[in-house]
Amino acid sequence: NLVSPLFERVEGFHQLAWNRSLRSRTLERLLFHGQVRPPLPAPLPPPSARPAPSVQPNRLPIRISASGYNSLVACPYQFYGRYVLGLRAPEEVREEMEKRDYGEYVHRALRRFHVRFPVCGDVAREQLESALRAISDEVFRPATRISYLSHAWELRWRGLIPAYLQWQLERELQGWRFQASESEQAIDIALSDATILRLEGRLDRIDARESNGRNELAVVDYKTRAAGDLRRVAKEPGEDVQLPVYAALLGEQTHEALFLALEGERAQSVSLDESAKQEIGNAIERLAAIFSRLRSGAPMPAQGIDSACQFCEMAGLCRKKYWA
Repeated sequence: NLVSPLFERVEGFHQLAWNRSLRSRTLERLLFHGQVRPPLPAPLPPPSARPAPSVQPNRLPIRISASGYNSLVACPYQFYGRYVLGLRAPEEVREEMEKRDYGEYVHRALRRFHVRFPVCGDVAREQLESALRAISDEVFRPATRISYLSHAWELRWRGLIPAYLQWQLERELQGWRFQASESEQAIDIALSDATILRLEGRLDRIDARESNGRNELAVVDYKTRAAGDLRRVAKEPGEDVQLPVYAALLGEQTHEALFLALEGERAQSVSLDESAKQEIGNAIERLAAIFSRLRSGAPMPAQGIDSACQFCEMAGLCRKKYWA
């Protein structure tokens, strides 16, 4: 190891004051002989294998969230580390706002706004915009007081407010009305061994309308991501099951499931297409089949793709970089 800068200062001072070093050559020679060395030749450790643990049924959770299901699909070993071993990383205390914090503040602002204005078409556009700006200021204020840089995130959202209100008014013209936000939903799923697995989720927003004499529901998932990224997700719902799960949790009256992309200068809807809608029912059957197999001793291999591994806190546990 390099010498501490503090010791280097003492050494430099000693050289200037007494023109000699504090280094002891005798101790250096003794230190060399005292070091612990492996036997020669030392064999290399065996390469790590891809982990694929299986667990006893009583170790598996009997409640799973929509995000937990997404983790299970992305990488079973990630689910094993997070929800079986309970090794999820604790939340860090952050002084500066990050992208995920920004998304949460936007959610809060929209929740408060729609509780106050469940129907926007009956209110003047100027009043709506003024109210949403005031609510946003109130929601972002705790962050902006702590860090001046958080103002940049608030300005980013304030620039989107006119686009969001335009989207909301157009949606109401289609007959949809805001019904609820941050709604807790759950269903029970019977597994092959008669165990009941509870699937839970918190839906960002539920809309409702009456069409042809029947009530229809829609689930809207707010996303502070580009619409192009969300379109790719919507085309492959088997890889990202969160939106189909939300639609399944809402029940048989679900007519529409969509992401609302709040990014850039526009608010854009990204709906599941007809082929992707089939995944709504398949998502529940798939979860029941996976958990039934896990309870029968099926392994939980590490098989995440790069995008799933990039920010995974289990990287030091699965050691993917060191596999054979």
